[in-house]
Amino acid sequence: SGVAPSLPAFYNSAIEGLVIGPDTGSCGTAVYNNELTIVEDIETSPFWKKHKNVAESAGLKACSSQPIYSSKEQILGTFAVYYKTTRSPDEEELKLLKALAYKAGFAIESKYQEKALNQYTEELKQSNQELQNFAAIASHDLKEPLRKIITFGDLLIDTEHHISERSKNYLDRMQKASLRMANFIDDLLKYSKVSIDKDSTHPLNLKDVLTQVTSDLDTQITATKAQINISEMPTLNINFHQAQQLFQNFLSNALKFHKQDSPPIINITSIFNQSDKMWEIRVEDNGIGFEQKFAHRIFSMFERLQGRSAYEGTGIGLAICDKIVKTYGGNITTKSKLGEGATFIIHFPEALSSTTE
Repeated sequence: SGVAPSLPAFYNSAIEGLVIGPDTGSCGTAVYNNELTIVEDIETSPFWKKHKNVAESAGLKACSSQPIYSSKEQILGTFAVYYKTTRSPDEEELKLLKALAYKAGFAIESKYQEKALNQYTEELKQSNQELQNFAAIASHDLKEPLRKIITFGDLLIDTEHHISERSKNYLDRMQKASLRMANFIDDLLKYSKVSIDKDSTHPLNLKDVLTQVTSDLDTQITATKAQINISEMPTLNINFHQAQQLFQNFLSNALKFHKQDSPPIINITSIFNQSDKMWEIRVEDNGIGFEQKFAHRIFSMFERLQGRSAYEGTGIGLAICDKIVKTYGGNITTKSKLGEGATFIIHFPEALSSTTE
């Protein structure tokens, strides 16, 4: 469709939707031949023989039309200049025409890209919502039979004096497997629900979040005689439950993977990295650590560097952490050495800051 506010409305209506060809005016011909088309006299030009009457009615005598190209040299349209007298454009006018066509191409392509991005974003939102709905339904349907298994197992445990030791062992293993499955389903649901809801983000001082998390983990902290040191933290615009989930997973891991002969010491610090404009939140422990060559694996779904028999877990916790941080435009890096603890560095972009720290 054409945009020509300086031309008469009847003329714009007449040329709207013309099929591209060698005799459909300067613009149709420019596209057909893929080249600048200069018509000095519309009255005598073969390009205008079908439409010269409407041009004459509009008082148009000459026209120059330059194809508008995309960055991939695809024709997006034409940029035309009409004249009230028969004439050819001079050199400066041709330079200006080509420059304006170039700028028009950039603007049109940018608009197309914006439209495509908006459409993709909407499709992605819909897909994420469908995934969350599916996960919620699947979680309910999977957990319902598990609840019955666990309930009936508890009833059998209450009558354990009537069953053999071998049956008691099977029953105990069944209950533990059922609880592991329930935890696994819960973690899968948490992973599927990780997404930014702008309406539920607000300024949070991460130290307040960490204080709440340490309170929730008080039983584990007491049992392991852990020492947790928290320095000053930035205030970021973030969802409280996601921030809580993030740090609870990190602290739970630090408490879980501690050395048996020494209590856990966990240091949580923050700095602002001026070079890349990112907040760095460091969670450092003195636990069992892992070999650095496996660092790329620990954020993958279901990945476990330690055996299930030694340490319980679903292998989803760090994948949830990674997804939460990436949702906010950040990333997580890690440093570790087997037997010497691990350091997890959470990188949050400066744009999340609600105040200057």
